[in-house]
Amino acid sequence: MKWKLISIMLVLVMVGMAGIAATAAAQPTYMEKAKEVREKYKQAWQNYQEERQKYIQAHQKYKDLRNQIAFNHAKKFLNNGCHFAERWLERFRLYVSNSNIDESKKEELLSKIDSYIQLIEEKKAKINDSTTPEELREAARELRQEWNEIKQDIRLMVGEFAAYKLQVIIQKAEKVEVRLEEKIQELESQGVNTTELEAILDEYSQHVDSANESVQNALALYEQGDWKEASKELRKATQELNKAFKEIKLFVTKLRHTLQVSQGRIFFGNETGEVWAHGNGIVKLEGDAVVSVRGHGTLTVSPINAVVSVVGFGNATKDEVNTTVIYEGSGKAIVRGKNITVSITGENVSLFAKGKGSLYLNGTGFYRVKKLPEEEMTVHEYNESVTVYIGNV
Repeated sequence: MKWKLISIMLVLVMVGMAGIAATAAAQPTYMEKAKEVREKYKQAWQNYQEERQKYIQAHQKYKDLRNQIAFNHAKKFLNNGCHFAERWLERFRLYVSNSNIDESKKEELLSKIDSYIQLIEEKKAKINDSTTPEELREAARELRQEWNEIKQDIRLMVGEFAAYKLQVIIQKAEKVEVRLEEKIQELESQGVNTTELEAILDEYSQHVDSANESVQNALALYEQGDWKEASKELRKATQELNKAFKEIKLFVTKLRHTLQVSQGRIFFGNETGEVWAHGNGIVKLEGDAVVSVRGHGTLTVSPINAVVSVVGFGNATKDEVNTTVIYEGSGKAIVRGKNITVSITGENVSLFAKGKGSLYLNGTGFYRVKKLPEEEMTVHEYNESVTVYIGNV
């Protein structure tokens, strides 16, 4: 059996997992367990190497398994090879069970790992129970056959796990994107020029989208069993995320400069409440406030003279009697005034407001609200209608 090649492959895979493992939650119980499993793995590797050398020496000296010494060393060598593979799988199992990937995928991977551990345990028992060279050769042959069938699947499984871990990172990156968008809208509501920040955010978004596309491609390729091409897609995803993180650094630098330039500006609603919402469906603000809104759908504003600026959207439809203006399409707008109504219905819409009044939400999404300046900002999800109040109303 080519245990040397097998062991090298396992070590290389484990090295590739080191970066993934570093992001795992550093809970004391997990760290203790990880240390225990790591030590068992290292000891199993050492024992395997020692028994391998002893087997090679015995085989060179006696040439025949019918010699009891050679027979015993062969059994120990095969036994320790199985033991090393089990310890590796147990270590991998710990990483998977402690990860924050999708629960259904996690259970699927854990089930596979457990089945492989059980299979190796069965073959190890047959090796230990062998009493003749013929029985040992047959047990080794079966083990080799089983291992050849599962080792490729193990490699695919490790790659798939890495893809799922990247998927979680991308999901977090998308949440960061939303937070940056919120900050831009807040600055826009103060009349601050955010052109540079928006350009940086666009670059960031493109890199995150590209990374997500590559991860999805990788998962599909792993499903097809194409490890080589899947690995290329994972490398692309990692490169795109690295580029995205560079854009974040640039954004923070520009944001600090922008805040310094805009420091001291006084704008409507500065001493009242604050709310930001993002989702699909209806988002409607009524009250005295300054509002930044963007998205794709139908935007309705009342009164007409409350509109400060509009970028994008289509031609406005005005109702002079009801002093209402309606926009269709994609774009962004700043609205400011007393007794205003700003409503947008559509997909991927967001609204930021400071002042006092009520925000009606109907659909799916989440919102962040600080009713008064001295209160903490709280975050909530919604999947039905909800009304949020800000300021002294």
